[in-house]
Amino acid sequence: MALFIMRGLFRLLNFFRIILYPLIKGLLPLLSEAFRDRVNFERVNKTDPLSISFKKDQLEADWGLEVSSEGELEQVIPLIREIISQEKKIELYFASPSVEEKCRALAKQNPNQIRILRLPLLSYFPKGLFGGQDVTRWATSKKLILCRYDFYPELMLPQKLNSKALYLVSGTLKGKQIEKSDFKQWLLHGLFSAFDTIIAATELDRQRFLRLGIGPAKLTAFDFRVLQVFNRVENKMMALQKQPFWTHFEKYIGSFPFHCRLILGSVWKNELPLLLDAQMKSEILKGSISVLLAPHQLGTESIEEFQSSWKMLSPDIPIYILSDKGTPENYRKLFLEIKLRPGIVILTSPGILVEVYSYFGNAYVGGGFGRSIHSVLEPYLAGANVFCGPRTHRSTEYDFVIQHSPSHIHIVEELNQFYSCFKKIQEFQIDSKVRIGQVVYHQKEFIKMLEKYFPNPGKGKIC
Repeated sequence: MALFIMRGLFRLLNFFRIILYPLIKGLLPLLSEAFRDRVNFERVNKTDPLSISFKKDQLEADWGLEVSSEGELEQVIPLIREIISQEKKIELYFASPSVEEKCRALAKQNPNQIRILRLPLLSYFPKGLFGGQDVTRWATSKKLILCRYDFYPELMLPQKLNSKALYLVSGTLKGKQIEKSDFKQWLLHGLFSAFDTIIAATELDRQRFLRLGIGPAKLTAFDFRVLQVFNRVENKMMALQKQPFWTHFEKYIGSFPFHCRLILGSVWKNELPLLLDAQMKSEILKGSISVLLAPHQLGTESIEEFQSSWKMLSPDIPIYILSDKGTPENYRKLFLEIKLRPGIVILTSPGILVEVYSYFGNAYVGGGFGRSIHSVLEPYLAGANVFCGPRTHRSTEYDFVIQHSPSHIHIVEELNQFYSCFKKIQEFQIDSKVRIGQVVYHQKEFIKMLEKYFPNPGKGKIC
């Protein structure tokens, strides 16, 4: 019966895709730059040598793995590394242009083991007719891994219709209010029952899946990001030494006691008032505290708006920019200027926030006065006291830190309350034994999980 329903859903999906294809692929890109950019992004699949299907080489991938954006890729990097070390083959699907560079880098480093595909959200057409793309004609793997809660029906439905294995990693139901006999519960139960194995993001999420009615045999809990974040912190110098400002920044930040270093990571413009307390401003201007801001949005226009917003809010405190541009000599002069006229420093170099966190005793994580907080696991594992805004409803990482170290994370209910909260906690030192203990535990559990769910039957085979 379930198979009959899924087959009907897939046919219905294809029917609507066919009907809407001229509008989605043809008309909307003419009217909308965003649609046009998306279609052009997906079109790269047809020319990128890293997107050639394993079928063309008469090979079959061992695993398919779908990630939406950079956050999901970070979740499963330890698993990708393990699969590669087993000399297996991966079909890596991704949805966001923001993660394209990292996916291509993985494929370039492992050209015989990884092929990548930009998900054809707009370009999908059954059998790839009329210039469209059909994921099922590209895919070869009999096992598919999805991450968190980004489910692409054109991947999931064919997988189940062909009796192939379907896995969910970092699964979560956090923020979903589910009542018994609720229609939403029925839909969610049907969706998650389609997975053969669910690796929940936290133990709390495993309990949520049980309450939804998912059988315990399908469930386990494991946070992949613990290993990935710890690995980045341990190997931080590999990334940081490439930055032209690093030698001078390291000397500058080292001149402050650890508890007098504050970083605002993945922060948004609307959170800048956090720093407007008169005493906070006084400490910044006297140079008794170092403040580094790492904006969530790093585009040129976004950084300019960020700077303009700060100048309007606090024109008396200067701002200084660190980027991956410039020369060491430029930055030597910049840090001399910062010493003479203290202010706030804005970091615009992408991809190094995790590594930088380890140089700060206190970290505010942005997003909590908007949609939801960003990663609190990163500064926690890096050794900082963690502060965030009140909107934590989507963050499984918040659950993780609260579960293991409730005294190490602090919610700021109002922007103007940050300084008082910060001063109460500022000199509190995180017990490194707690963090290291979690890493060691996850390393052991990772090995057990691999043996149970991801055994090594051999290399990719000839079709």
